[in-house]
Amino acid sequence: MKVIDEAEKLANYTVNVVSNEKHFPKRYRWIFSSKIGDSALKVNAYCHEANSFQPKDKEEMKIRLKFIVMAIAEASALLSYISLAKQQRDIDLSNVEYWLTTATYVKTLLLKWREASRKQMLEMPE
Repeated sequence: MKVIDEAEKLANYTVNVVSNEKHFPKRYRWIFSSKIGDSALKVNAYCHEANSFQPKDKEEMKIRLKFIVMAIAEASALLSYISLAKQQRDIDLSNVEYWLTTATYVKTLLLKWREASRKQMLEMPE
């Protein structure tokens, strides 16, 4: 599934950036690095959790939708954290546009997945 692949790509890229002291000096480790890394990992985990089963009824679909919504919210938080980090002068985010574009793309895919799941839920038995 494309959203799963892209969420994994985003998580891997994020971990590489925030763990590199060239990009994030140690003094930002607890302010930005840990929060950004946690958010990217949560987006990835929520995507995997949502995709971990095939819903057979509306109740199961509601569970899937809950994980998708949590992934969307976490992707929004991630975008916010990256934007705030970008504003700090001594954080080297030379590839920040790629990072923001990738995170935005994942969020867009999640929004589409949520909409498709909602439509699928309408066709399911109670």
